[in-house]
Amino acid sequence: MLKGGDEEEMTERLKEILKSRRYLIVLDDVWSYNVHAYLKNAFPDNRNGSRVILTTRIKYVAQDVSFSYRLIDMRLLDKEESWQLLCDKVFAGNSCPHHLEEAGKKIAEKCDGLPLTIVTVANLLSKAQETPASLWFDVAEKKKHQVFIDAYDQISKFLQRLDALNIRFYFFPLEVLELVKLRYLTLTCNGKLPPSISKLRDLQYLIVHRHMSIKSSKALSYFDRVKTQ
Repeated sequence: MLKGGDEEEMTERLKEILKSRRYLIVLDDVWSYNVHAYLKNAFPDNRNGSRVILTTRIKYVAQDVSFSYRLIDMRLLDKEESWQLLCDKVFAGNSCPHHLEEAGKKIAEKCDGLPLTIVTVANLLSKAQETPASLWFDVAEKKKHQVFIDAYDQISKFLQRLDALNIRFYFFPLEVLELVKLRYLTLTCNGKLPPSISKLRDLQYLIVHRHMSIKSSKALSYFDRVKTQ
């Protein structure tokens, strides 16, 4: 176990420990290329099958490290994969009752191929107190059903990254301040940042594009649309 010492010393000590071993290192949810640039010197290439896995949700970080790693771009789930995941989570690996299958496939499709949404919706379905059949048929027909609204609310509490540069807001959307775990935020607006943005204590990256031609609109905000689709 490594204890104490400055960063350079600890890097050398880690490299020495790994030098004669076969290892698997996972750098999960990396937000800056500098993290990889610094740590890669601690991982010796012994040509013995050792591997380093790096995951990131930021495109430029993945692009910057692609010269050192094989890059795998994770795609959204297709309809069949979405249904299989929903079924596995609700029924704990058992098969879905035949009379729920058609409604279940519609529910899975409404999750837009997003694994976290599917898992969250599945968890809500499995805990629901209503008669399963009537609930499933109702959820299958309404994207704005309370099950989806509750799922989006739960997910938003843990959302760490929001990339909304392609959506033009007239004013800074105050709904963002509810995303207390946010670490990376990009958006386009022509208003000033509110002092209350300091509530986002975990925020590390903030990119704001100013667009002077945005016109005010009484239409639903992006966040409201997500909940009412």
